Amino acid sequence: MEYLKIIIFGFIDGLYDSIFFGIYVITTVLKQHQTAQSINVLKRIRQCCLLGGLLMFSMIVFNYTLKLLNLVVFLIFGSHETHGKTWLWLESILSTLFSALWVLPLIILCRILTALWFQDIADTSFKGRPQSFKSTSKLIADILFSLLIQLLFLIQANLFYFFPIGLIGQLLSILHTSLLYSLYSFEYKWLNMGWELYRRLYYIEKMWPYFFGFGLPLALVTHSLPNYYLNNACFSFLFPLFILSANETHLEPSKSLDFQQTSCCTFEH
Repeated sequence: MEYLKIIIFGFIDGLYDSIFFGIYVITTVLKQHQTAQSINVLKRIRQCCLLGGLLMFSMIVFNYTLKLLNLVVFLIFGSHETHGKTWLWLESILSTLFSALWVLPLIILCRILTALWFQDIADTSFKGRPQSFKSTSKLIADILFSLLIQLLFLIQANLFYFFPIGLIGQLLSILHTSLLYSLYSFEYKWLNMGWELYRRLYYIEKMWPYFFGFGLPLALVTHSLPNYYLNNACFSFLFPLFILSANETHLEPSKSLDFQQTSCCTFEH
């Protein structure tokens, strides 16, 4: 019963911090827009929103264009059977071309640019002097292994969709995605603090209810979107707020938050 109480309060704390600190930081930055730090943060946030908005707007325009073309094809052929067959292959060709020639390149560009902008936002909003790794090779190895861990975690989250009981599978998938988004958000801060990967993963595992709550808002938004492309666009909008929130938190592990026996993470140290 005591563990359940601690888990619930940890979850609520994480949920509160992700929302409250995001709002707090944005309002503070807007009030202090004359400082170089806040100007740079606002600039990067606008760029992330602009790029994500471009992707989302182009998809909306394309969907409405498809509806208009569908009407034109129906007016030309008239017959429901002929119209259905013609529109089936025409829609498939147009969607494939649009995805290959516009959406996919834009997604790749978006990923590259936002990665740079996210890092700039994190570095600018970080409080204190960044701690560098002892060697470049160690930093590269740490980042590569971190990417591998994130990939495995993402695969786990997607595999839960095939769970026999649909609702439980969705909940487990959202749990994993929330923890992954929290790792994304806090990793910038922890890297600037000089934390190695094993310490970052241990922290996530030790306090998983908090990080579940912290990443839940973003996980719910992305899970509710109908396709992968809108997911990326929305992520570009919202993720900078979670980076800022993570930099503002002053979370310290305590003995009352020793969840190792109940942790859902799969990593051993």
